[in-house]
Parts: sequence; structure tokens; C-alpha cells
Amino acid sequence: MREKVGFELFDRALKIWRPAEIKGARLVFKMKGNRPRAAYLFFMIKTQNTAYSEAACNLRRSEPEELFQAERTHRKELGPEGLVTCAVRIATHDCAYATLAVGVGGAPLILRQRNLWLEQTETTGRHVGRKQKRPTLAHLASHKLELARRRSQMGRIPRGESAHVRLGGHIRNMAKDRYRQQARRIINFALNVEDTIYPLTEGPYPRADVLLLESMENLIPKAELERGVNKAMVAFNRGHLVSHLKEVAAEVGVRVFEISPLGTAQVCSRCGALGRPYSVRSLSTDQPISITFGPAEALFACPSCHYRSNTSHNASVNLHNRFYSSRTMESFITYLRQPVEQRREILRRIEAELTSPTAGTLSLHHMHGVKIGEYILTSG
Repeated sequence: MREKVGFELFDRALKIWRPAEIKGARLVFKMKGNRPRAAYLFFMIKTQNTAYSEAACNLRRSEPEELFQAERTHRKELGPEGLVTCAVRIATHDCAYATLAVGVGGAPLILRQRNLWLEQTETTGRHVGRKQKRPTLAHLASHKLELARRRSQMGRIPRGESAHVRLGGHIRNMAKDRYRQQARRIINFALNVEDTIYPLTEGPYPRADVLLLESMENLIPKAELERGVNKAMVAFNRGHLVSHLKEVAAEVGVRVFEISPLGTAQVCSRCGALGRPYSVRSLSTDQPISITFGPAEALFACPSCHYRSNTSHNASVNLHNRFYSSRTMESFITYLRQPVEQRREILRRIEAELTSPTAGTLSLHHMHGVKIGEYILTSG
């Protein structure tokens, strides 16, 4: 068959028609004795990648400069007006947090945000429609420990042979399914495949031109790790997810930039001042509520502008800010250049301002309904 251009293939995941090209075809007969039993038609289809948008093509931006190179002049990178960016903060657990923004006057304007949980909806059985979580990293880690235990009991495996192939294949398939499903959720959010309506314009949200990801090389905080999941497992999952995201983004015409995440969770996305992540929890049923400060807590508070937010949301918005200007992280850079004792004193001062009873309604214990007599401050 001759090659023919002009075919289209419907992408069910993206719900769009994509140009396709049939490269070749052949008819293969399966023989039974001297007589053909069945015929199989084999052909290859090559799909074309979606072209970049005009705003993405007009974007002139080099890779982000290092945060600690003070001798360089800080320069504000102005993108084209109307550039739509999607920033994703990839968590070490079972979700990613994504925000969509449009460039207005050289700064990002947040349009929407969503927690992209790694879950699936049951389509059969007694609980149709119920959502369940996908395999977690702890689940994969337990399987790998079981595989290592079984292989250790066998002793040395001869060269050219393998053991427990089925369990090893099951682990690889679970890991592959995990990062592919997560990548698809992120791309669907960036492209607004669901055609979600923007209330202000009464039209669908715009399609992202640029995808912003955290550059997590050698930067996986120990505080984000969970029991049974080591750093190698997190790096494996994140590395494959980012690699697959780049492949899918290239197919759908979205440019990808990796942004340094240093300070994005500690700096206020509104005023740029140094804030503090925290969480509110009760140690036990008979213990009073406590507020814990730490680098990987779920909530964020700023003592300067009194902004309160989810830590993932604040970090995701800071990826947008960091993309437009490197000056947004100046407060964190100044903090890191201080001696260790002075840095600890800065954190203690911020925590005291956030929890002071004299702050009235702006105090964290008043905000979360914690009585002063039952209030306990713990610092991590």
C-alpha cells in the first residue's frame, strides 16, 4: 500500500482529532499445513505532534538562573501578554497540585486550581462509581521488600536465569500505571479536556501554553518521606513521571520548563515575605490541639500580609512567580545567607508573630478555634 497523508485519528484521552499518516501495511496469512487459516492486516500509523501556540512560540526565555549566583543581575522575564501557564507541584504521596494562570502585565493571574489525586472509579461490581486510591508508593515499597526477601532465600541466581518474574513484572506494571495515570491527569487539567466553564467569561478555561514543573534534582526533603518509602523510591517515581510528562506535552503542543522549587513553600506567594508552613493536629484523643511548624507541613501562613493558604497551593503559585521573575525568592535567599543561629532566631520570631494572642483574629490559634488555655506550640 502506498503512503497516504490526510488521515485523522481520534485521541480519546484528549478528545481531539490528530493528523495521522499510514506508513505501510501488509497482509499476513497464518498457515495450517498448505492452506491459509486466517489473514491478519498489519499497518503502522504515525501521528503528528500538535504545534506550539503562538504565545509559546514567541516566548523568549532561557533556563532559570541559579538562586545563589548573586553576582548576576536579576532580570524580569516578561512573557507574551496572555501566556497561559500551568504549574504543578508533584507531591511524594498520591497527588499533585496544579494551578492555571494567565499572564497579565508581566505577572500571573490565577484562574483555577485543583488537587489531582491518583484514584480510579469503579465501573463494575457492587460499588459502581465509588472512587478508590491507586497503588501508593508504600504499597510498591512493600512489594519490593517482599521480592528482595524471596530472592535472598534462594541464594545466588545463576547467570542468564531469573527468579520471581511474575512478582517483578507486577511491580513494574504498577509503577508504570501509576506515573502514566498521573501524567494523564496533569495534561488533562492543563488542556481543560473536560471543558470546565470559567464563571467570569462563561466560556471554557483556556488551554495551557507552558507547563511548569519542579526541578527536584538532589532536592527531596526527608520530611516529605513516609514510613517504608525511601528516597530512591520517590526519585524513581518522580523521574519517570516527569519524563513521561515531557513526552506527552510534546505531543499535545505544550512547552515544558523546570523551575527550581527552593523556597517556594516558605515564601508568601502574595507579598514575597518569608512565611512558615504549619499544621494543626491533636496528638491523641485526650491531648489538646497543637500547632506544629515544619518545612513540609500542609498549611502556610505569612506574618507580613497575614495570608493563609494550603502549602501546595502557595508553592504552585510561586512556581508561576518564579517563572516570570527570579526576584520573588529574594527573602528566602537572604534567609539562607544568614548564620545558622540567626536563621533559627528568624524562624522563632515568625512563629511567635503567627501565634501571639495579642494578634487577635489574625492569630493562628484564634483562626483554628484553639482556646488559649489549651494551646500548645511545637516546632519541627
